[in-house]
Amino acid sequence: MAQASRPAGWKADVYSKDFIPRAFTAVNDSPATPIPPPSSMEVDFEAYVAAFAGSAFLGQLPKPIRPHYDTSKPATDLLKLTDSSAYQSFWANCLALEIDAYAMDLDDYALFGIRLLPVSDSMPLYSLAFPALSDSHPTMLLGQSILIRQLVMDSQTNLPWGMDKWLSSGGGQEHGTIAPGFTGYEIEATVYSINKPQEMLIVQAHGIMPVPNIVCNVQIGVHGTTFTGMQRAINTIGDLVTTDLDAWPASWMRRMLIPTVEDGILWDRVSSQTFGNDWYDETLNREQRKAVHFVMKREYGELPFHIYGPPGSGKTKTVCELVTQMAKDPAFRGSILLCAPSNPASDVLTDRLSAHFGPHEMLRLNDCSRTFAEVSNKLLPYCFVKDNMFNVPPPQDLMKKKIVVTTCRDADILVKARLTNRDIASLQRDVTRMLYPYYESSDTMPCHWLALIIDEAAQATEPETAIPMTVVNPHLDYNSDPSPAFVMAGDEHQLNARLSNNATALKTSLFERLANNPVYSSHPLARKNLGRKLKLSTIIHPPFVNLTRNYRSHPAILALPSALFYHNTLIAEATRTESLLSWKGWKGPRPWPILFTCNGGIDDCESLTNCGTGWYNLWEVEKAIACAQSLLQSNTNTRVEQICIMSPFPAQVRHLRQRAREKGLWRLNIGPMEAFQGLESRVVIICTTRARTRFLEGDASKGMGIIGNEKKFNVAITRAKEGLTVIGNPWTMATNYYWRHFLRFCYRNGLWAPEQANDKRMKGLQEYETNLWAPGKAATAEPDVITSIENAYALEARDRKMANEGKLRRLGGFDGADDMWESGIDAEEVVAIGDRLEQELQLEDEDQEGSSSDEI
Repeated sequence: MAQASRPAGWKADVYSKDFIPRAFTAVNDSPATPIPPPSSMEVDFEAYVAAFAGSAFLGQLPKPIRPHYDTSKPATDLLKLTDSSAYQSFWANCLALEIDAYAMDLDDYALFGIRLLPVSDSMPLYSLAFPALSDSHPTMLLGQSILIRQLVMDSQTNLPWGMDKWLSSGGGQEHGTIAPGFTGYEIEATVYSINKPQEMLIVQAHGIMPVPNIVCNVQIGVHGTTFTGMQRAINTIGDLVTTDLDAWPASWMRRMLIPTVEDGILWDRVSSQTFGNDWYDETLNREQRKAVHFVMKREYGELPFHIYGPPGSGKTKTVCELVTQMAKDPAFRGSILLCAPSNPASDVLTDRLSAHFGPHEMLRLNDCSRTFAEVSNKLLPYCFVKDNMFNVPPPQDLMKKKIVVTTCRDADILVKARLTNRDIASLQRDVTRMLYPYYESSDTMPCHWLALIIDEAAQATEPETAIPMTVVNPHLDYNSDPSPAFVMAGDEHQLNARLSNNATALKTSLFERLANNPVYSSHPLARKNLGRKLKLSTIIHPPFVNLTRNYRSHPAILALPSALFYHNTLIAEATRTESLLSWKGWKGPRPWPILFTCNGGIDDCESLTNCGTGWYNLWEVEKAIACAQSLLQSNTNTRVEQICIMSPFPAQVRHLRQRAREKGLWRLNIGPMEAFQGLESRVVIICTTRARTRFLEGDASKGMGIIGNEKKFNVAITRAKEGLTVIGNPWTMATNYYWRHFLRFCYRNGLWAPEQANDKRMKGLQEYETNLWAPGKAATAEPDVITSIENAYALEARDRKMANEGKLRRLGGFDGADDMWESGIDAEEVVAIGDRLEQELQLEDEDQEGSSSDEI
């Protein structure tokens, strides 16, 4: 009967939110009297600036106005910036859509009918359970606004009292009266403490009525600083474009945002094959040293310098050496602004640099909304604390720091503190003019910030990156050479910033946008161009270095991502990666620690508390936990904390954690894909979870899942050091180009475990008959992507065959798998690595001096 009453064309939506009784949701639509918080945790920047600059200088910092989307612009116009004169309006539109989408995301996490428990007799503090807090989405910060409406409950129905009459036709809702089911007040509480492991928030809320059972509706507010720094930065850059129109083409900001070949320096000689620096880290490889050397010498011109660092290649290590070299160089008379997109990444930089710099030389600058619990005891001495929160040091102390480490967003603290290069110069100029009105100086004023270095730059949106850029941007009177250096290290093939709206250019970082700029992408030494025939016309010094050596993964694990994303240029340098080869679970004739496990289980969905539908796959859960148990019980000396299991779906993560605890595996590392960016694990087990292809389109539209997102794919398979296992349905996975080639790689090399389950649900349903899949039966026919390690084995087999037939006079041979791998890589290096090209360029210049058309 229920189905017969549904309208024609009705279809169930598995992505729909939980059903919440209207009696609860209507309370949030009711008029209410607001109760603001008595005070909030924030820095008084007006008082801070007045303490050193008074009120006569610098003027008022413009407050950014929330951008609104220009509906006259087609949505497709927001995918790529094509006109620099429209920089401000373009990014304002992108941010407007993101803010609206973010607010809608927060609405999805609204809690209805949740209990608040008092936790203090002296302060109005209350605890509340907040599901999904441990997965850091949505982001929760100290001082964040939480809107609370305290309910008046009907003890008989367990619903807000009197709502039926108020909602009925002609009732109080139509007349705009306050709903009887709550107290009539909307309390703006603030987050006081965050307990992620227990998914618990402590909020400070004034106005809660003291009743035995406090039941409330809770909504999350957008934190005040989430977008304001980005808005301010794009407005500042927009002003540079419009008000300084004549100066814009030659300006530092234009060169950094829209570099051209003319901003580089022609490469009239090849750099030395040895570098004369005294290295603080003697373990740096040649490419890492080259990156540091190039930046220190500044022979590449006035444009951003890129350090392209694939997984496990030592990007952060290179960045730390560069910062150390700069800060300890007597000729470097300024400060370095060192940024990363996230607090953990910034903490890593501070931790590594603490070996060379004390708290008097380096500052870890934190927003006041950060909790003390997030910062290790080792790093606390590098932070400034005042009024029981992270704060800003007095300017006379901050300016003495050689290095300031912060996140891209928190660099806005320096903007609000009026400690940017432009504000410092403006203050100096105005004070000098006041004190010496008849003195005219032709001397150019130095910049305080002489370098901006951003690690993991591909994870930041362009407006985020613009914030520290406005800090370092030189003032108009600055004519010294060179200008402040701008260095970004990252990998455009790994995860970008986490967004609520993926349909704008915010999904493309400045790092990635510039990587596709012809200055970088068309350069002869660009990774994709290595080994091709090239012309010597107008080659500029490369404003980048490709890191090629991977110190994390077994060669077989590294082989496919190297071929798919990095043009077969990665070299496996990790040691002690073969200790798991004795595990009996591996398949195939070769000692490769990779396994694809077929899973015929059906994905299913369930309700997640106030967060809509969650996807899970119980067969996959059992296979993943069984794999972990088998490794722990083997003779490989594997510890439980050395294994990580990742899934793209929160519900599957929850089921995996529950099952692991049932098995006593409390220290098993289980989480979503995003949590493992930048991390590594001895063993990685990937649960793809999705089994039914008809839901892939919905996954893609909502940014869910791992099938269809090549950056998630790359991050997932490159976390493993010694062992990689992937569990999934090959029919579903093969619909995606990258997963299809992963399946083909496993299939042709025998790294394949068929489905062992005997379940009637698999009969007659080809989609679930996983054991029937084979590359020839895939829907898309295309050539295989052959990896370096496969080529090496093929060469070895050919040489042995020819030797056996007496057709090959061998001067040497392979002595085991390691020698074979190294020989294969050596062959790749002849074609791929830029040193060969540099030497040929030098020889060509000597033989054909002045020629611009000779080919290599």
